[in-house]
Parts: sequence; structure tokens; C-alpha cells
Amino acid sequence: MSELNAWRTQIDEIDEQLLTLLHQRFKIAQEIARYKQHHQLPILNQGREMEVLQHVNLATTDASEQEHLSSIYQKIMAETRQSETDKGE
Repeated sequence: MSELNAWRTQIDEIDEQLLTLLHQRFKIAQEIARYKQHHQLPILNQGREMEVLQHVNLATTDASEQEHLSSIYQKIMAETRQSETDKGE
């Protein structure tokens, strides 16, 4: 059981890092939203999102992992877009 607890502790530490990084990502996205609003650019940039997803897919050769990571990043980008839209209103 101590092995399981050790793994859970590692996951908790990784989750803390992810939360910090996601917070930073959203703060930067807010800056991008202001820039886009000022320059009258659309929130959605499909080309950029495709670049991000291609980068994610290149990060691993495991097809199942690619699928899961791609799904996670699609959700992150969707929430980021929503955040940009909310800030622009």
C-alpha cells in the first residue's frame, strides 16, 4: 500500500505543477485576447490550434496516448477560447 501512496503523492505533485502551468496559460491567453480585440482579430485561429495538436502528436509515438493527449489539449484550447471570449465581452 505504501507504494500506491507514493505514486499518488507523485501524481499530486504533478497536478500542482499542471495547475500552476494552466493558470499561467490562461493569464497569457487573456493578454492574447486583449491583443486580438485591439487588432480586431478573431478569437479562433484554426491554423494555430492545428499546430498545437501536431506538436502534441509528435510528443509520443503511442497511438492511445496521442489520442488522450489530443483530447486533453482540445479541451484546454476550447476553455482558453471561451476565456478569451468572456474577457472580450
